Amino acid sequence: FRNSAPILLEATNGRLSIRSFQLTGGDPNFSLKGALTYLHHPALDLKANGTLDLQFLQLFQPQFQSSGGAVLSAAITGNPKSPLLNGTLQIQNGQLFAPGFPNGLSDVNGSVRFDNQRANIERLTAKTGGGTVNAAGFVDFSASGPLAYSMEAHADSVRVRYANSISVTANS
Repeated sequence: FRNSAPILLEATNGRLSIRSFQLTGGDPNFSLKGALTYLHHPALDLKANGTLDLQFLQLFQPQFQSSGGAVLSAAITGNPKSPLLNGTLQIQNGQLFAPGFPNGLSDVNGSVRFDNQRANIERLTAKTGGGTVNAAGFVDFSASGPLAYSMEAHADSVRVRYANSISVTANS
């Protein structure tokens, strides 16, 4: 990733304005614009748009292996302690492999709709263990405590290998 132009920030009277922030390189073409008020009444007014390479997930979880693309269009508003996120995320041809899990995910495609403090997974499909998985649900991050979530997944002909010797194929 690299910025395609100078990053331009302006700070005046307790407000940080992002005039130019554009990342490019390979598939990524991502921009962030807007403002952050940091004095008296902190507030966010940001817009994030563009394409991302899913390898960026490795910045947060270096042990993961990830690839594929995502298209993000989102507005981030509200208080920094309790931000509101509205928009969509489309995942395209993703792959995710996490240590400790017997199967990775490939051909990950789906859509997530952000509605204030809730992420609605409208559709998520992937291949794993020679079969397919379909999932939908939500994650609610409005409470100050643990995340509230509900997920429903269906597996078709998915094989999971245990302890390098037992292999089970199942539908759910």
